[in-house]
Amino acid sequence: MFTAAEKHFGRVDIVVNNAGIVERSPLWDDDTGVWKKVIDIDLSAVIEGTRLGVLTLKRQGHGGVIINTASLAGLYPQGLTPAYSAAKFGVIGLTRSFKDFGDDIRVNAVAPR
Repeated sequence: MFTAAEKHFGRVDIVVNNAGIVERSPLWDDDTGVWKKVIDIDLSAVIEGTRLGVLTLKRQGHGGVIINTASLAGLYPQGLTPAYSAAKFGVIGLTRSFKDFGDDIRVNAVAPR
């Protein structure tokens, strides 16, 4: 995806990691492992998108911005959707961990409702 964007637009300036699904039944009733899918999509995919975004922006050498979509559920625990909440807490923790790039690459999170 990053290669295709570079070819089409000439370079990548902004990466937006916007992924999210939520479990629909209580965690203790989840016999099918939906919670794992929630973690894979809501957290693991954002980690991979951030990782690839940083690699691309560093390689290009001109900096850029990465925006990760979290949720208010990542700031305030949600009893009915604990896997979703845990994943979004993870997105916020991941984003806060990227503070050593100076002004070249900025990694931020948004937390919509």
